[in-house]
Amino acid sequence: MNIFSEIYGTYFRIAARLLENEVTDEKTVHETVLREGFRDSVLFMPQKLIPSGEDWGLFRRGNNNMLRRITKKHL
Repeated sequence: MNIFSEIYGTYFRIAARLLENEVTDEKTVHETVLREGFRDSVLFMPQKLIPSGEDWGLFRRGNNNMLRRITKKHL
């Protein structure tokens, strides 16, 4: 059970870090996953974060091909 928490906790932290900014780009997504994820995270996680047919629905593509978060920050 601990490994499950460690792996998915890491994925949630990466997504949360990327969602801190209203706008990001694909390069930042890849760099963040490389820096903060596991070695194999870069093989699938960027494809889940970057808008496509198989994404998690956290970002949408905006002007200049930038990624704009869909969620809003509530204080």
